Amino acid sequence: MVDPVGPVFLRYLLAACYRRNRYSRLFSAATVHDLHGMRAQTPGSQPVVIFVVVNQCAVFKRPITLPPDHFWVVYYVAGKRSEWMAQNSATTRFKSRWHSCRRIIMNTVTERKGIAVVGTKAKGGIHAVIENHIQAGVYDDYDLYLIASHDDGGMIKRFYTYFAALASLLSLLFRGKVSVCHLHGSHKGSIYRKALFIFVCRLFKCKVIFHLHGSVFARTYDSAGGFYRGLVKYVLNGADSVFVLSQYWANYVGSIAPDADIRIINNFPSPVFEGLFHERRFSANAVTKLLFLGYIGQRKGIYDLVDAVAILKAQGVTGFTITVGGNGEIEQLKTLIKERDLCAYFDVIGWVTGEQKYRLMNESDVLLLPSHNEGLPIAILEAMSAGLAVISTTVGGIPEAIPNDQTGLLIEPGDQQALASAIARYIANAGLVEQAARCARQRYDASYSSAANLQTIRSVLRGLVNLKLSAVL
Repeated sequence: MVDPVGPVFLRYLLAACYRRNRYSRLFSAATVHDLHGMRAQTPGSQPVVIFVVVNQCAVFKRPITLPPDHFWVVYYVAGKRSEWMAQNSATTRFKSRWHSCRRIIMNTVTERKGIAVVGTKAKGGIHAVIENHIQAGVYDDYDLYLIASHDDGGMIKRFYTYFAALASLLSLLFRGKVSVCHLHGSHKGSIYRKALFIFVCRLFKCKVIFHLHGSVFARTYDSAGGFYRGLVKYVLNGADSVFVLSQYWANYVGSIAPDADIRIINNFPSPVFEGLFHERRFSANAVTKLLFLGYIGQRKGIYDLVDAVAILKAQGVTGFTITVGGNGEIEQLKTLIKERDLCAYFDVIGWVTGEQKYRLMNESDVLLLPSHNEGLPIAILEAMSAGLAVISTTVGGIPEAIPNDQTGLLIEPGDQQALASAIARYIANAGLVEQAARCARQRYDASYSSAANLQTIRSVLRGLVNLKLSAVL
């Protein structure tokens, strides 16, 4: 029997935890010696988690019988303001400032810690990344709370969504449900929203991950005034860890916030999605099928693509079709295609997901994404997973994923003539398309698959959760 001897507060705390079923059964067979060993093996001088093992509830004035083959564990957090010592294998004593530790003790007796993921309901890359993380099992070890702080729609709807999200997070923090808040953000309004979320999290000593997706983040920051720049620095320095999508973005963010904990976390498609293409046959179609996936607007270069196709038509290049999938300026694009008499080359189908996206990629040869600004587009990673050659631009993290003339062809953003030449080169050389497709799949498996990136994300989450548990109020 293990007999924890401690102050009256501990007795009533354990009794309350038992009555509310707020304990966590962590060990089916353990000894105090083993637990002491765990304590001794804790590296460094950081605050550590100490285990109070209770069997037969010996601390109670009137003992309550529990199953004798289990140890029931309550966490006690030890830090600079507390002292831990063991007199022998049967007695563990604590000398501490209990009033400063009550909240942490009560929060840590739950079975699992929670993680709040704050993102957007709007269709696009950020929403896809969050869904992919969930499907890949990033948060499987924690209670997950999804909070949408942004949505498409008018000003009133967006304000309502934001303040409802803030209220949801406050409720979770007040109830001690969340240890880590994973914030997905980009630029402009997203920075303002996330700054308030970070401020609230700091008040509750909740750990924060800021996951930067902003394709025009650098351009916005460089052209902004002092207030916005100060807010960006507050967000980057206020987060316990900053996730970026490539070395390019790591260098840029590091120039703004040198002391920030910056981690390169590659985007990756859904594991379900990437698994569909393992048996893909790498061979080009008789008519080269090109695919555009992304927001239909100037930033993604869709109008440059229309100009490039007009150039190809004038040169007499044939034998290709382009399918356009995405949301945004759909009707404006259709009107422009009709005015330029290019309907024979384009098929604009709107937003695509799931089975339809899988079918399109399986039937296509080349992904087109002539973007003007990017982080690291999920569409390119999906194309690499599917074994497609890629034509894109030298912006953001794209050159790191798509080395020019290996897994695809890269051009300068806005260069319609170069885009037309790249398309014509792939149309004329099916062998080059097949070679790039194979290289893309191999590069994806090595560096951009869910398996290649899951461990990094999980280790950061575990580290932040452990820091939260070991903090002293």
